[in-house]
This record gives sequence, C-alpha cells and structure tokens, in this order.
Amino acid sequence: MAQATFMFLQNNDQSALTPTNNQIPPTDTSKNSDEINVLWYLLIVWRRKWLVLSVFFIILLGFGIKISMMSPIFKTTALIKIGKIRNEKIEENGNIKAFFSETVVLEKIADSLNLAEDINTASVAKMFTISEDNINKSEFLVISGNGETPSDALKVVQVVSEHLLGRHSVLFDNAKHIIDIEIDLLNRGREKTKQDIQLMKSEITQLDQEIKYYQSEVDKRSKIESDGQGRIVESYLDLLKDAKTNKQDKLTTIKNLEYDLMNFDITVLKLKYELGKDTYFTKVETAPVLPQFKIGPKRKQLAIQSGIVAIFVSLITSFVVEYLAHCKKNYSYKSN
Repeated sequence: MAQATFMFLQNNDQSALTPTNNQIPPTDTSKNSDEINVLWYLLIVWRRKWLVLSVFFIILLGFGIKISMMSPIFKTTALIKIGKIRNEKIEENGNIKAFFSETVVLEKIADSLNLAEDINTASVAKMFTISEDNINKSEFLVISGNGETPSDALKVVQVVSEHLLGRHSVLFDNAKHIIDIEIDLLNRGREKTKQDIQLMKSEITQLDQEIKYYQSEVDKRSKIESDGQGRIVESYLDLLKDAKTNKQDKLTTIKNLEYDLMNFDITVLKLKYELGKDTYFTKVETAPVLPQFKIGPKRKQLAIQSGIVAIFVSLITSFVVEYLAHCKKNYSYKSN
C-alpha cells in the first residue's frame, strides 16, 4: 500500500492530488474518512517537502541567531524591613509599588544608574521588581534587580533601595515631627494644669481665711440683742456659706485637674514608649550580593519553542503555496 502510494505520488500529475474547488478533504466521521484526511495532508507536505524544510531551517536559523545574541541576565535581591510609627507601617506595600511606577521616579532611577537620557521608562521598570516575601511568608519587602552583569544587577537593587530609604526618611521625619508636637502640646497642657492646681490651692487658702473670719464674727454675736445684730449675723452666715460652697467647688475642680494631670502623664509615657519600641526606621534587613549564576536567557526552552513555531509556520506555508498553485492552475485551465 505504501509503495503504491509513493509511486502514485511520483508518477501522477500534481493536479491529481490537489483539491479542486469541488474537491475538499472528506468530512465523514468514519475511520476511513479520517485516514483519507490525514493522507491528503501528508501528500501535500510530501509534495512540498523542500519548501517545508527550507522554511523550517530559515526560521530556526533566525531564532537561533536572535537567541545567541541575547544578553545574559543576572538577578539579585534585598530584603527590606518597612519602618513603623506607633506600630503602623510608614507606608503600605501597595503605595510603595505605585510610587516606583511613576515616570518621575523611574527617571530618577535611570539617572542614578547613569543610563542613557533617552531610555524608555518602561525599560527601567523592567529592571527591578518590588513584591512581598511570599516564599517565606515574612513581613519583609523583596526588591529584585536584573542586569547584564552581576555588578549591574547589584547596582539596580542598591539604587532602588536607596530611593525607598530616602522616601521613607522624609515620611518618618514628618510623622516623628507630628508626634513631637503632640508630646510638646501634652507637656504644655500638663504644666498649665499644674499651674491651675496651684492657683486653686492658693484660692482655697484665701477662702479658709475668709471662712475663719466669718465664723469668728458669727461667734462674737452668738447672743443677739437686737434686730440689727440679727441682720449682721445673717449676712455673715450667708458669706460663710458662700465661702464654704466656693471652697468645695474648688476642691472638686482640683480633683478633676489632678485626674487630667495623671492622664497627661500616662499619655506622654505611652507615646514615649511607642516611640521607643513600636517606632523604627526602614532598613535593609538583608543586603544584596553579587549573583554568581545567570538566570537567563533560557536558551534550551527558547530553542524548543522556536522549533515548534518553525514547524507550524513551515506547514502552514506549504498549504498556502499548494492552494495558490491550485488556484493558478484552475485559472489557466478556465482561460484556455
């Protein structure tokens, strides 16, 4: 069967194997129909084998040249511990990523790396990545950098880290300044409260003297002999009552001020504690090092992918050429 097919392909005219406008590959769902379909395509490929091979090797050669010209890729990383202020991150990871996607920031990074002035910022963005530490599930931020040499990759990570530390230095100082102002206001309020307490105590001392005086005047007139003396005693009693009421109000005010003073102290101590323990600056936890091995390009994988593409394109080309040849022959036949 195979020998007969081969002889048929060699000895017959090409048009005998080329589908015409009314000859299309059978579409019957039977097993024989599937075999005929496959044979029909194989015959076309065999007829155009030199074209298939030529296109295949040309594409493969082109991909091979391109792959061989690809620059090596080295990668290194740094772990960054994001600083906190009163146990709150200086900046969330999402905001950090958004900041480093801004054109102005990418231009500054390019300038720090001494790259060409006309370099595309999109190319600069591809030189580094900022991500969470999903591998170790830690709170660290991972900054990765790529370069054609180990020193280039190291420089990228160092520059990006420096820009992040510089940004966080400003944010940290601003937040720290606000906290310092808050502590200063609390201390001023505390001093004002202490002064108010001292003033109240001085007024209470004055009221004690007045109470003592009014009481003595009332005691002198314990024996009332006339209506005039009664009215005088009554006025002293009113003054004595007002003085005692005023004293009690001031004693209550002092207690409230002393409570406020205690709250001032507690709040100031809490802020200082948070500044000492829960407030710290962003730092590089693990510094980047020179990478020893390149991570790309993955030439073997690219070669396999190139081969698949070359096979696909060469087969499609053979079918297209066969179809065009058939159309040309039909046109010539109808013309004659």
